[in-house]
Amino acid sequence: MIKACIFDLDGTIINTLESLRYSVSETLKRFGYPEIDEQHTKEFVGNGGRNLIRRALQLNGCSDPGTLEQAVAVYREVFRENCTRDNYSYPGMEETLRKLKGQGMKLAVISNKSQERAEDCIRKVYGDGLFDMVWGERPDIPLKPDPAGIIMLAQQLHTAPGDCMYIGDGDTDMQAGIAAGCITVGVAWGYRPPELLGQYGPHYMVTRPVDLLTVLKYYV
Repeated sequence: MIKACIFDLDGTIINTLESLRYSVSETLKRFGYPEIDEQHTKEFVGNGGRNLIRRALQLNGCSDPGTLEQAVAVYREVFRENCTRDNYSYPGMEETLRKLKGQGMKLAVISNKSQERAEDCIRKVYGDGLFDMVWGERPDIPLKPDPAGIIMLAQQLHTAPGDCMYIGDGDTDMQAGIAAGCITVGVAWGYRPPELLGQYGPHYMVTRPVDLLTVLKYYV
C-alpha cells in the first residue's frame, strides 16, 4: 500500500528551466563564454549545481579546476537571486498534488538542488504546507542517483521505501527510486526523453500528472 509520494523537483513538479538557463548563462558570460541554450540546459541538469556548471564549462572547452571553483561560486550567487525566475507548475500538477493530500497521502520532495533553493522554489510555486518535507542537497546525504536520501526521507516520513512512490523525470531519479525499493514512476513532461527513462525499467511511465492518481489505485 502506497502511503507516501516522493517527488523530484526540477522537471517533475516545477518547470525551472528558464531559471537554470539564465543563471548558467549569466555565470558563463562573466568568464567570457556565450549563453547556454535550453537543450543543453536540459541535458546538463540533474546532478547538482556543481556538475551543471562543470558541464557548461566543458561545453566551451574549459576543464580547468580553478575556473570551475570560481564559476561555481558565481553561479551560487546568481542562482540565489534567480532560482524562481519564470518558474511554474506543470498543467494539472497542483490539482493532482492537492487531491493526493486530500486522500491522506504524505507528500515530500527530494532534489539535488541546495536545500535553500529547493525551499525557495517550492514556496514560490506552491506556498507552504502542501509538502510534509522538502529535502535539497545536504552535507550528510549523497546526491541522486544514490538512493540513500530517498531511504532516509522515507524513514523520516515513518514509511518503508516499499510503501513509497517515487516520481521523477531524470535517469538519476529512475536509478535512485528503483535502488531505494520504491514504486518508481517516470514522467514524460520533464527534461529527459521518456525513452531514456524507460531504459532504467521504471514501474510506470505517465504522460500527465493526473495519471498518478490512476497508478495509485493499484496500491490501495
